[in-house]
Amino acid sequence: MYKQTVDILQKINYFAFFLLLLSLPYPRQLISVTWLIWIISFYVEGLVSGRFFCRPAGLNNRKQLLPFLGLVIWAAWNLLSSLWALDSYLSITGMSKMIPYILTLPVALYGLNEQYNTKTCLKVLIISCLISILVYSFTFYWLQNSQLAVNKFYSGKIENFPFLSVNNFTLHIKHHFYYGFVMCMGIIALFSLRKHYETRYGRFLTYTCMCAILALLIIGIIWSGSRQTLVSVVALLSVALTRLISNRKLRHTVGVLILAVSLCLAFVLITKHPNSKALITPSEWLENPISKKNTPVDVRTNIWRIALSNAKEYSLYGVGYNNSQAYLVEKYKEADLKEFYTRKFGSHNQFLTVWIEIGLLAMILFTAIWLLLPYGYKKTGLYFAIIILLGMTTEQCASGLIEGVINICVSLVLLKLIYNDKENDKYLKTKQI
Repeated sequence: MYKQTVDILQKINYFAFFLLLLSLPYPRQLISVTWLIWIISFYVEGLVSGRFFCRPAGLNNRKQLLPFLGLVIWAAWNLLSSLWALDSYLSITGMSKMIPYILTLPVALYGLNEQYNTKTCLKVLIISCLISILVYSFTFYWLQNSQLAVNKFYSGKIENFPFLSVNNFTLHIKHHFYYGFVMCMGIIALFSLRKHYETRYGRFLTYTCMCAILALLIIGIIWSGSRQTLVSVVALLSVALTRLISNRKLRHTVGVLILAVSLCLAFVLITKHPNSKALITPSEWLENPISKKNTPVDVRTNIWRIALSNAKEYSLYGVGYNNSQAYLVEKYKEADLKEFYTRKFGSHNQFLTVWIEIGLLAMILFTAIWLLLPYGYKKTGLYFAIIILLGMTTEQCASGLIEGVINICVSLVLLKLIYNDKENDKYLKTKQI
């Protein structure tokens, strides 16, 4: 009876993970519910089966454990910062976004139950991404071409309705960056599935199908309008192509060349923007007036410029967790940027947010967490490190909206699942990719 109960709980947790993967491309309200269902079932199964009372298997490979521990330390540091925060209430109430990181630690320590199958989970994520493209495309097309039909049920124009706009592919129910991030996760899942099918169906058929699915996922990113995730896709494809080169020396040479070209291109694009000189050269900050334009580039460079020009005020220990927005709003008022302080813009950079909130040392530790992913999880860790690090350069995806926090936690769970590959419903602790 006990074994049957444990088996049922394991299956419930397994299918709850499917539900979570299927919900990722959709609104944060849905993701929050499916995440909660999965994490509760994970803990119930671990406690009833007794897995949580055994010696953690994750201690055998401390390299894989380091990023998870780093996130817990970061969460504790954020809580400690409430002691000196500008507004302690904001710090404490914002700690709810740190809870998922702490709850994910047992995944690294104890792993997932024996019901999990890596190949099936990855296919569910890819199918979820493809279905979301169809759902959003159909709804977007219908709203564009059925204005009269919609107006029979709603008064006014579609553009005036919350969460509905014919100018946005995801209909404003999903932020374009977080949607693009999920698509990037789907691309990594596609890369990880290659080895399962290449020997079964042959290299040509496998690569043909992969290219077709990859093209659809990239179309989804393009339609979402997320420029940042397009950059992530280019980086992912560059790394994946270098991995196809069998000669190790040549692979490293090509990788270095791609990196050098990317850095040069980025340098040229950045220096061509009017705000870049003032952003890079501190002596130019006072002489160069702040741009009043409202383009994404101008908004971000203005925010970063204002924040960095006051770095001495927060570099040592910060202004307190979840207080960066309130701090920046005051700086916007000093700079007479009415739209900025009216809309209460955040830093649009996760590293800068951590720096402002808990200091420069904490930012270095936070950055190290993601740089450790390739160290513990090899090429799979490199793929996830790319999309997370690049995403954090333009969005506060680790401490902003809850869907960003859950996306990162799910990425870490998938990373653990892929690296400790599970096939035929058995947990193969020795098999790695």
